[in-house]
Amino acid sequence: MSALVNPDDIHRRRAMDQRECDLAVRRHELFVLGRAGGQRANFAYRNLTGLNLACKNLSEADFTGAIMVECDLSGTNLQRALLFCANLTKAKMVRANLTRADMRGAVLKGADLTAAELFNADLREGAIFTKRMASDLQGVAVDTDPTDMSRAKMVNANLTQANMAGAVAMMVDFTDAILKGANLAKANLKNATLEGADLEGADLSRADLRGAVLRNANLYGATMIAADRTGCDETGALTDLPRGKPMTMLRESLHTLVRDHGSWIESGGANGHLLDISGFDLRDVEWPDHVLLTSLKAKDACIAHAKFNGAWLQASLFEGADMRGADFRNADLRGSNLKGANLVRANFEACNLAPMVVQSGKSLVTRLDGAILRHARFQRCQLVHTSFRAADMRWTTLVDCDTSGAEFEDAIGLQLLARPDQAPAEPTKA
Repeated sequence: MSALVNPDDIHRRRAMDQRECDLAVRRHELFVLGRAGGQRANFAYRNLTGLNLACKNLSEADFTGAIMVECDLSGTNLQRALLFCANLTKAKMVRANLTRADMRGAVLKGADLTAAELFNADLREGAIFTKRMASDLQGVAVDTDPTDMSRAKMVNANLTQANMAGAVAMMVDFTDAILKGANLAKANLKNATLEGADLEGADLSRADLRGAVLRNANLYGATMIAADRTGCDETGALTDLPRGKPMTMLRESLHTLVRDHGSWIESGGANGHLLDISGFDLRDVEWPDHVLLTSLKAKDACIAHAKFNGAWLQASLFEGADMRGADFRNADLRGSNLKGANLVRANFEACNLAPMVVQSGKSLVTRLDGAILRHARFQRCQLVHTSFRAADMRWTTLVDCDTSGAEFEDAIGLQLLARPDQAPAEPTKA
């Protein structure tokens, strides 16, 4: 795709001052609201270098070919905006909303898009052409390369279903970014950091992943045909390959084993059997709501995205388990051991993680020591004396929780929020 422009417009690069820009923004916001005096903002080919556009509503505004170097667009609404071949080098776009924005051919070198919303954004290549004569089309050197986001920061950005085919994304930091169903075919991701990124169902065919970091990334259902993964670090990545013993190796059906475990608990061990799924890959299992799994053993198991809503999981063993994206809402996890577990984006809303007092009178503390809890959500939880020592809590939400006596020694990125409508700020680096 290309844009046809007049060369005189391209070279008209007088820098816009902040006052002129603010006036255009105010008119655009009136336009969005359908009020008198409103006018759609047209910043095409203008020089906006260094201007402050933070927290404005610029949805559907036209920035085609604009120079926006080091602009502040933090928290700005740019839904469906035209950023075709715009130069956004080193722009600050933290938490910007770029849903369905046209960013073909844009330059995002060194830009900060931490926690930005880029759902269904178009980041394919784009080129601008000038028309000198009726029958003479000639390309000009105005951002004609593929979308270039080299060294950009996209930590925790939402790029679900974004089209990044052929994009240049060398050394981009995609840590914990959501790239579900994204098109990254032929993309240059050399030395990119995709640690903890969710690439489920993404198309990475013929992508250049040399030297990329994919530790603990979710590659389930991703297409990797002809991708160059030379020197790629995929330690702990979740792929289509088994992450443990298959369910077929269980001595009976899981339904029967769960029923027998319930009998074992209710009879005090006189009937049934303890359920031990340690080392098994049960990521696709459908667990019933409010299931009785007290004292479950699931050490090093892969139960990613498990739904344990309202489950009884007291004194269970989940040490080293992969439970990324698990749903523990309203569950009882008192006295459980979740040391070193992968709990990225797990939901613990209204969960009880307080100590459990056993028959001997001993108190079992719930332990999440060394657990990976990035983006996990703890809301209205009982966390009395819960141990989070050395846990990775970057971007973790803790709101309206009772943390009396809780241990957070050496935890990374801890923040306690007062209200559920607050969002965690950028975490402190370890």
